[in-house]
Amino acid sequence: MTWTLRKLVAVGGLAGLSVVLFVLIPMPIVLIFGPFMGGPVSMFLFPMMFILSERIVPEKGSVFLLCTIFGLVVLALPSLGPPGFLGKLLII
Repeated sequence: MTWTLRKLVAVGGLAGLSVVLFVLIPMPIVLIFGPFMGGPVSMFLFPMMFILSERIVPEKGSVFLLCTIFGLVVLALPSLGPPGFLGKLLII
């Protein structure tokens, strides 16, 4: 099978959805319960998005493309560390 524009848009949409879910769901939990509760919530969101991406777009590399788009978008957000590339690079 080959990649089509529809499949690329589907993976990009799933990456956008995962960014929204990753920012909207854990952030209020962190504000209410403290900084250590956002991780367990995110721990369940990521595998669900991986499985959903693989089921919706059964192409080789769909999860890699999802993670790449997600990583590029999250650079500007305070999720997974401070905003910006250098702050996240220093954490890794």
